[in-house]
Amino acid sequence: LLGTALGLLVSLTALGTLLLSHSAAASVSELSRLQQQASYALHVMGLQLRQAGSVEAWRDDATGLHAFAAGAADLAPAAVFGTEGGAGAADSVSATHEPAHWPARRGAPRLWAQYDCTGANIEPGGERRRVTTRFSVDAGQLMCRAAHGAQPVIGDVADLQFVYRLRTVGGVRILDADAVSAADLWHAVAGVEVCLDLQGAAGGAIAHARYADCHDVERPLNGRRHLVVRQLFH
Repeated sequence: LLGTALGLLVSLTALGTLLLSHSAAASVSELSRLQQQASYALHVMGLQLRQAGSVEAWRDDATGLHAFAAGAADLAPAAVFGTEGGAGAADSVSATHEPAHWPARRGAPRLWAQYDCTGANIEPGGERRRVTTRFSVDAGQLMCRAAHGAQPVIGDVADLQFVYRLRTVGGVRILDADAVSAADLWHAVAGVEVCLDLQGAAGGAIAHARYADCHDVERPLNGRRHLVVRQLFH
């Protein structure tokens, strides 16, 4: 009986250690997956937001000089535009820029050399084009919409929030989309701060634990691990 009791005790201890080890491994794996999701999402958004408002100088084949085309400055007021989600919903943002092109040979058409956020090629053409990208959240997926349609970038999105840094005469101001629209200052936006709240699978965290969301409000995890990441793009 004593031997049986000792054997049972050892077995229970080993089982508890195994369950604890499995839980820890699953938690680390879930966190790693969320970190990879966040890194990729910020890379995709940053690629578009950093280019907002950019225009390209065109080379005059006759003189060899570069200059901005007439009307290039018209892009600036529409470079960045955002909307507030409201009532706890996710925000959205749009960024517009002029695509680059391959260096042209004398007498040859200029070829566009850029892809939009969906991976679609921007068709060759002689006319100057604008690339507008919109990021939003739909059913827990970060969506990227461009001229060729929309497609998900990542899933597991609990929230997406944007605030805007404006360069004004009085200095730098940090406002949300509603405040920027009310002041008609979209042309002054110099940076976009992104906050992305990702959530893991059910049962991946202690049910009664809490975390700080994108609004710095403490919320219960409800059994799902959350990863909140922020990035500023100028």
